[in-house]
Amino acid sequence: MESKKIFLCLLFLLLGVYAIGLFSGLLENDSAQFAVMSMRMVQEGDFLSLYKGTEPYLDKPHLHYWLAAASYTVFGIYEFSYKLPGFLALLLGAFSVFKMAQLLYSTPIARAATLIFLSAQTIVLSGIDLRTDAVLTGFVALSLWQFLAFLKAPHWRPMVLGTLAAALSPSIVHPPHDVDTPRRVMNGRTNIP
Repeated sequence: MESKKIFLCLLFLLLGVYAIGLFSGLLENDSAQFAVMSMRMVQEGDFLSLYKGTEPYLDKPHLHYWLAAASYTVFGIYEFSYKLPGFLALLLGAFSVFKMAQLLYSTPIARAATLIFLSAQTIVLSGIDLRTDAVLTGFVALSLWQFLAFLKAPHWRPMVLGTLAAALSPSIVHPPHDVDTPRRVMNGRTNIP
């Protein structure tokens, strides 16, 4: 029981750090640029085209921007709105790490794994200086947990959820050029890498 109290206390302290990060403003370069690109999607009502300035932006796929644009649509165009989907993805990742460790080991080890995950410098940084890493980490952790759950007790639900999370993971980091190519060709943009 004492272990659970300590875990909850440390967890709330870590979540407090992340909550402060939600309102700490955007850091220069990538996160600010990504926030503006998502804002542009909402303001122009064009959720298929992604632009950096006047040029099409083909370095990253759209999922991260769609999530931020959806948050902008619901909460308004604020820095908090941009960071919220990534924060929720990190919480999904932390929960998935907890459940995965609980599945493989025990609840005390799952608590330790969750605290280690949430206190890792790269995870904290990806929650404050939000980029695609936070969302990617959440989906990868979810897919691993679900695939392990399927291996422990085969059922269709964890297989479907694990497959969906695994399928969404690369759509955050590596652009699916072939998916977007027909639309760009039809719009007269033929300078496709």
